[in-house]
Amino acid sequence: MTVKNREDCTPEELAERDAFAEKVRSISFAASAMPTRSKAADEKKAWQKMDKDMDAYKRLRGDGVQPPSIRNSADLESRAETKMEIESGTVVRNRNVRKATEELLAD
Repeated sequence: MTVKNREDCTPEELAERDAFAEKVRSISFAASAMPTRSKAADEKKAWQKMDKDMDAYKRLRGDGVQPPSIRNSADLESRAETKMEIESGTVVRNRNVRKATEELLAD
């Protein structure tokens, strides 16, 4: 196939060229087709984390504990040792502080 100048083309060839140029100009790709430019991968991870958090939240509620929110419930479930930690949403790392806080709340 040889490429002609616009001046050398017939009206049919010009119309075909213009139609092809319009197709090329208006082509688009889904963001999910470009993983490095897409938030689709991050969105999928976020939904997977939310599913884990929702399951943990349901288990904690079934145990009679009220986490502050669904978000990060899986982390609280795995790391928290007391009801106070779950309900406050904060895990106390120091055992002495945890024990003292529990005693204060018990009074």
